[in-house]
Amino acid sequence: MGLGAPAALFPLAGTLVGCGLGLYTPAAAVRHAEQPVVAGPGIELRAVALAAGGAHTCAIDDRGRVVCWGDDRAGQAGLEPRTDRTLPHFIALPESATAVAAGGRHTCALTASGAAWCWGANDFGQLGDGSRTWRTRPVRVKFDAPLASIAVGGDHSCALDRTGQAFCWGDQWDRAVGAYDAGGNVLEPMPVRRAPRLRSISGGLHHTCGVDVEGVVHCWGANVDGQAGQRRRASAYVSAPAEVPLPAAARSVSAGGEHSCALLGDGRVECWGRDRERALDTRTAAGSSAQTAQTEMALRPVTQLSVGRRETCAVTVGGAVQCWGGVRAVRAAARVAAPPAEPTPFTLVSAGAGHVCALAQRGAVWCWGDNAHGQLGIPGAPSPPTPVRVGAGAR
Repeated sequence: MGLGAPAALFPLAGTLVGCGLGLYTPAAAVRHAEQPVVAGPGIELRAVALAAGGAHTCAIDDRGRVVCWGDDRAGQAGLEPRTDRTLPHFIALPESATAVAAGGRHTCALTASGAAWCWGANDFGQLGDGSRTWRTRPVRVKFDAPLASIAVGGDHSCALDRTGQAFCWGDQWDRAVGAYDAGGNVLEPMPVRRAPRLRSISGGLHHTCGVDVEGVVHCWGANVDGQAGQRRRASAYVSAPAEVPLPAAARSVSAGGEHSCALLGDGRVECWGRDRERALDTRTAAGSSAQTAQTEMALRPVTQLSVGRRETCAVTVGGAVQCWGGVRAVRAAARVAAPPAEPTPFTLVSAGAGHVCALAQRGAVWCWGDNAHGQLGIPGAPSPPTPVRVGAGAR
């Protein structure tokens, strides 16, 4: 998602990688306002990247501008006063955005120069500015070198530099930051100890996972439910990156609330952790835990994967989105290949904490699931029965 949304270090030029957190460089820089601007109604949002957070959603439009909507009670949607925002609005950044990541109560973005900017809750230092002050406007993460990708979790954030070295900051009590100390808050980026060079990274609720250059998945942080890929009896916490045993090399990994999933090179999906509400889609009883379990969905090969707090979603060959686990509204609305009004296939899906958003080939954003805080981009309906298009937006 933010929870479970992977950030890719080495994307192909001109393509979208991961769950809206892969790098995308617009053709040209655009001018950016010094203040957040509410987008006018009736103008369609054309997105190139997408990230669903705890109860808010953010996107990057085709001009490199970050747009957010939904829960803003911690400032994670970037406006004052802090309240729910059903109308998408632009976030004031100094230059074009190349990546966006939405977490539980905070949001981060990368800009064209490789700088990281974050806003929202900061009680654990998850904004990386050296303080614990909540911010409704973006503050720059204290890191001098250019960054290549960024990912956020529940109350922590991580990034990769251009060599693939991992850095994290924020809540370290559950070891999700991977710092040398046993616990506490990390207010600025610190190297993840004993981490290999990674090509992608994903932040979960209380853990972090990454894929190295050989396709090996490594996870660290909370492992109470086996979400870090280690046997639960061995350790409730994994303090440094540990290899997750998988049958083949992984293309990407997505860390969620109590489970994680990897997309293998042949399009199969492997998941591990707690099978709450059949988030792993195994044949074990819902609510149980497993070290690893291959999903048994009758899926075509998967091209992109996203894990939310309890839900798992995938884009299959042909552009269909399928979800399993999570709330009933997420599962029911995702059984169709695309909404009837959407003529193009989906290219990307991002799962949050009870809601899911997907990006169509032509840039339209469709969302479904919980809408209690406006995270679907529409006022009123708490949980519409079908996907809705985020239609008010950027200009």
